[in-house]
Amino acid sequence: HSHHSGHRDPGMGRDGYATGGWTPVPPGGWVRLRRRCRVTGGLVERVLAVATKRGEDTRLAFDSLRAYQAALGCKDEAGRARGASKTPATALLNAARVTKRLASTSGDLQAVERLLRAAASVEFDPALTTVNSADDECGLLTKVAANEATARRAAEIELAVFLCQEGRDAEASELLTRLGFRYRLAWGVLRYPASLGGGVISRGIDNGKGEAWKKTQPRQTESASIDTKPAKAPTHFQPVTVPVRAYDGAVPTQTLARLQYVFAPDSSFWNEHGYHENDGGGFFSYAHDLERRGNDGSKKSDCRSLMDSVVRRVQAVAAHAFPAAKNATCAEWWAHSRPHTAGHQMHFDSDDEGLGLTIKHPICSAVVFVTGGVGGPTLVTDQKSGSKQLAKNGWLVAPETGRIAVFDGQCLHGVIPGRGVVAKDTAVKTWKRKSSSREQSPPTEPRRVTLMIAFWDTVEIRGSVTRSMSGSGKESVGSFPKGSARPFPDPEKFTSDPSLAKGISWPTKFRANGSDDCDGDLSWQNNEVPAAKTEAVWEDVDHERNAKCFPSLSVNDMRSLPAFDKCFMF
Repeated sequence: HSHHSGHRDPGMGRDGYATGGWTPVPPGGWVRLRRRCRVTGGLVERVLAVATKRGEDTRLAFDSLRAYQAALGCKDEAGRARGASKTPATALLNAARVTKRLASTSGDLQAVERLLRAAASVEFDPALTTVNSADDECGLLTKVAANEATARRAAEIELAVFLCQEGRDAEASELLTRLGFRYRLAWGVLRYPASLGGGVISRGIDNGKGEAWKKTQPRQTESASIDTKPAKAPTHFQPVTVPVRAYDGAVPTQTLARLQYVFAPDSSFWNEHGYHENDGGGFFSYAHDLERRGNDGSKKSDCRSLMDSVVRRVQAVAAHAFPAAKNATCAEWWAHSRPHTAGHQMHFDSDDEGLGLTIKHPICSAVVFVTGGVGGPTLVTDQKSGSKQLAKNGWLVAPETGRIAVFDGQCLHGVIPGRGVVAKDTAVKTWKRKSSSREQSPPTEPRRVTLMIAFWDTVEIRGSVTRSMSGSGKESVGSFPKGSARPFPDPEKFTSDPSLAKGISWPTKFRANGSDDCDGDLSWQNNEVPAAKTEAVWEDVDHERNAKCFPSLSVNDMRSLPAFDKCFMF
């Protein structure tokens, strides 16, 4: 139904679900999201198109969710999608994703599972597949069929993540085996405890709430320092060097407030980098030459921008854990703003994303948690790029506002997707707008905002006009367009950059001011937070099946790295 020139018709909505409000439907109509209204297939298809389009911009998540709810209802979503959409699996998968991102109740999580199962099982309408192939000159049906198959598998993968994080391991094992996986991230990793602290996370006795964690203190002989080599091992076990340390309160209050402002959800920093686009806009980072020198050859230590101050403070924290970071010639940083359910696949930090002839890792990398309470923990393992086996040891660091975690730059690491729902005290907030309008601001979902800083011995700073090696005394020119290790633009002089494109204003947000604390006190050294050690990083999907192989393919018996596509992460 639609309304034009002030005329309103009854509208449509999700069965049994009152959402209220109007949503536009091309080419110029609107639909009212009401309960228990019949809808036509054509209109459902148009509303699904609206939902998909809005889902491509992460800032429009709530609008996208309302449109999906209006189109699919809360019963027989697979049937409605199949009857109205040429790509029902894709539509259901997208609906499940946005529902999971914005979930606030257990009922929402049940809807996520229902939508994922529907997406994994739905097929084309038979009438659609009987089109004469001679009439399909562009092979459109073949492409659609391939995309739908990809969507169904993606739905099964995400259902497996859901089951693992819900502790339904038997169901997860059956599904993962069918999908061809032999190994998965361990129980204590994907189903991490809500509260992380020191000790070892391992399976315990179920408490009746589907939770079965227990924590034990780490062995006294485990190294508590990153910057020292482990002592000679006793005969009964091999000591472990912990490759990550974390500190609370290491970011001054005023500096943290500025970071929260420049990396706010509606900041021009994200918009002008295309970050909120569906593909994330591609990787980009900025580099600061820590050996920057003036015309007289003397080393400069002035803070020209907010980021100069942040880099100097984080370098002091990093050098406390890794003394070599004190002599770094370059700090490279990038940032992320992710919803609660988004993770980051296990990876190594490397120069230019490992695209060179040789892979080069930083001395260490730091994670500054600009916001907390949203998303899953950072996982750091002892696996390095030259390792011949999967990681045996892993440590989890929870995202807490103002915390800085520093880890060995050679170590495999990632971010675990947030499980469950976001705590109510960090739930949906509104954008603060400078407007006299009484209209309520559109809600935004909570975000896991992090700033990553890698410290390098030396690295190429890749200006788009000229390049230079850090510490060489030469200046790299050209901060635009975005790319890997671009020189960070001077907020006061960037308008004279020959590479500057129209519409770029975000550097102004990073201007230095008197509240930026380059050095500050060292009280944070007394606020170290021990990372939580996991009992295991990987485990068998089906131990008996793996152990029956000859030689044994059990995760604890393997003598070489398995194929990447046999290891399930998320």
